[in-house]
Amino acid sequence: MSDEAAFLEALKAHPADDTARLVYADWLDERNREVEAEYLRLTAELAATGPVIDRGSAALPRLIDLAVALPPAWMAAAGSRFDLLLDGYLPEEKISTIRLLRGLFGFGLAAAKVVSEALPCVLVARAPAYFLLAIERTIFAVRRLRLRVTQTEARFRREPYLFNALATCSPYNASHQQQLVRAITQLLGRSPIRIERDVRNDPVRIADGIDARTVGEYQAALARALPPAELLAHISVLAEPVRRTT
Repeated sequence: MSDEAAFLEALKAHPADDTARLVYADWLDERNREVEAEYLRLTAELAATGPVIDRGSAALPRLIDLAVALPPAWMAAAGSRFDLLLDGYLPEEKISTIRLLRGLFGFGLAAAKVVSEALPCVLVARAPAYFLLAIERTIFAVRRLRLRVTQTEARFRREPYLFNALATCSPYNASHQQQLVRAITQLLGRSPIRIERDVRNDPVRIADGIDARTVGEYQAALARALPPAELLAHISVLAEPVRRTT
């Protein structure tokens, strides 16, 4: 493994480790990669403004400017320091909020309803600041939801919800069960024998403690793994809220 790959692997495993991020920035400076180094230092500076980022920080506009010139994949690997939390919305906007969440993340109706009611919750975890601010602007263009961009791993008196992802068949029959077994086998790489056992206890838990965006990604991945298009009406991914723990 190269030195740079080791830095990126360390930040993937521990996204809140700004010491590793700053050491990586020094390493980049030594190789005349000043733009990437500045981006990492500004990411650490923005995180240091508090558990909820300070929108008035001088680091923020410069960070957004630098993001235009850097590869998104590298920024996701090295700068995924922040979370986007949904705190709430006006009671009369619940239906429009569910509709918005379905459009943004590709949820089924049941999952979108659960996410809209599990407040506060983590919509997107471990992402670069510029990416979360872009999502926030997209949401604000449609609805004035109460949102926060926070440090990854920041702790709050009232911890937000994460979600377990559950795959389910409806109506439940042998044909749909076998399709679900094949889809989960392809998606997760688990033993078909184990999955067949799990599927008999519908719904099947396929992931624990994930953000809302990843629930939607599992829905999309299952859809790709299912051969007949009409089967998507019978198999879906549900969201089960769980409090984030320290």
